[in-house]
Order: sequence, then structure tokens, then C-alpha cells
Amino acid sequence: MTSDTTYCSNDYDNAHRCENCGVTGGGVESFNGTKVCEACASNNNYTVWVGGSEITDYYVDRYTATIIARQWIEQGYNDVQIERINQ
Repeated sequence: MTSDTTYCSNDYDNAHRCENCGVTGGGVESFNGTKVCEACASNNNYTVWVGGSEITDYYVDRYTATIIARQWIEQGYNDVQIERINQ
């Protein structure tokens, strides 16, 4: 019996790759439709800047910062930055 499906040795890694930092492995879970690792999901050391103004009221995780930044970019803003805060 033959199959039309071809499996690549990287299929597992590609299916379990964090969309924020690129790490692969079993610790990557789908979070609101985006695959993130545990570190990115729990690391609340990020803020978002738009046009020189900090728009987050408190530090957020990398995933949330990415969502916030994308929303501002989709609204037409082009000076959007995510900053990692070292604590």
C-alpha cells in the first residue's frame, strides 16, 4: 500500500516550533491559535511602544506584546516597537 503523504524528518519540529523565539520541542503549545513555548507564555518582561509612547499599562509576555504590536500595525502605525525589560 502506498501513501501520497511524504513525511519530512523536520515535520515534528515544524509542528512544535515557538512562533516567538523559534524553539522546538514538546513544551510548545497552541495559545489562542499561535504556537508558543512555556518561557514565552510566562515571561512578563515586555512592553509595546507606538510613536514614542508606551501603550501597555503593565508588562506583558512576548506573545501578548506581539499581538498588541500587530494590532497597531494593522491600524496603520509604522513606528511600533516591542521592548524587553530586564528586571
